[in-house]
Parts: sequence; structure tokens; C-alpha cells
Amino acid sequence: MEAIKDAIKNLYEIFALYTTEGIHHCDCGCIDLEDVKKLHSKPLPQLEEDDLVSYHGSALHTWGEVKHYKHFLPRVLELKGLNRKNPFLNLDEIYYKLVDAKWQEWPEKEQEAIRRFALEDWKHFIKKEVRGVGDFKLKYFECFFDKEMVVTLWEQRNNSDGLRDFVNYFYYHGISLLNDSRTEDNHVVYELIHFIKKETSFLSILEETFFEFEEIDPAYAQLVSVVLQRIEFEIKKISEFPPK
Repeated sequence: MEAIKDAIKNLYEIFALYTTEGIHHCDCGCIDLEDVKKLHSKPLPQLEEDDLVSYHGSALHTWGEVKHYKHFLPRVLELKGLNRKNPFLNLDEIYYKLVDAKWQEWPEKEQEAIRRFALEDWKHFIKKEVRGVGDFKLKYFECFFDKEMVVTLWEQRNNSDGLRDFVNYFYYHGISLLNDSRTEDNHVVYELIHFIKKETSFLSILEETFFEFEEIDPAYAQLVSVVLQRIEFEIKKISEFPPK
């Protein structure tokens, strides 16, 4: 958790030069004045979900400009990271708002701060909430960094915790992700299989892990066995029918 805290701290430092000076909102009545008051009721690090949710929906369109959105972004991402089970904003909502703000044209250090947060957020997902990370969420993580990065994050597999993370993730989501990867817009699992195929020692590690836990933790050993068989099957299939 320390890594994501450091990423959030970095967001605050990078975006510290932006303020709410000159922020404006549509006065036709579409913006509730109570929500305006909430937005200015506390220092940025103390704003809560209820203070920000109305603003975020209207930001850039009828409430403030890009420079104002940059001011609030660190707290928006922080709250998203803190409340993973029921975030007030989903990653896709934040991503599309960033697209509206043309974030890929922002200074490189600002882009890098956002990607760093997304990277740590992804790591936390695969480590702590593996059963809650489906292909939909994975799709949006891919928007922040290269698909290859998503895959190589599992290079931690050589330690027991990292390997267990991978096994659990692939066991619960492998089939749906593999099916989804056959659509034109998602090839992350093919990237994953090709990565594993190059790292032939990984299959040996899975085999060794199965035998190591066969008696002391048969439930985990069974998961390892299923994952190993599925990966071997996919490697063979990709060899015969490579993706377009």
C-alpha cells in the first residue's frame, strides 16, 4: 500500500501549481449551488466523495476548465484508490474525463504522474482483489499504460506471493479474458500467453509449485494444475492459429 500512497503524494506535488482561481460554472440552474458550496467547503485533501461527485460529472463542460480539473485530480484519484470496493467514480469515468481534457497533450511529468498512479492501482488490484478484477476493468487499465506493462507486472511470479496472485487471477478470469481477447480491441491475453511462452521457466515453476503444494495445500495445487493446463493449451492454440 505504501507504493500507491507515494504515487498519490506525487500527484499532489505535480499538480500543486493549479488552483481554483477563476473557476466558473453554468448559471442556468443545471449546477446546484449547494454542490458549488461543497466543492469549496474544505481544503483539497479533505474533500470527500459527496463534495466532488457532482463537480466531476460537469467538469470541463459546464463547470470549470482543464486547469481547474487538474487541481482536483489528485484528490479524485486518491478517493478512487482508497475506496476500491465501492468507488464514487469508476476508472472508466475518470479516463473519459481525462480524454475530454486531452491529458495526453499535458506536460510529460503530469502524464507520468497519472500513469504511475494507475500502475500502482493495478498492482493493488491483482494482489488484493483478484476476484474483483474482470476484463472490463482490465480494459481501462490498459488505457493508461502499454499492454505489455500489464503483462510484465507478473514478473513478480518468482516469489510465492506473486505467483499465487497470478494463479488466482488466471484461474478466476482466464477463460473470460481469453474469450474477450479474440475480439479486435483486446489482445492482452495473447500478449500474456506469448510472454509466458518466451519465459519457458515459468511453466516449470508452475509444475514445481503443484508438487510442492499437492499435499500441504491441495486446493491451491488444484488451481495451479488448472492454470498450467489452460496455459499449455493456449500456447499450443496460438502456435497453430496466431492472432491477426
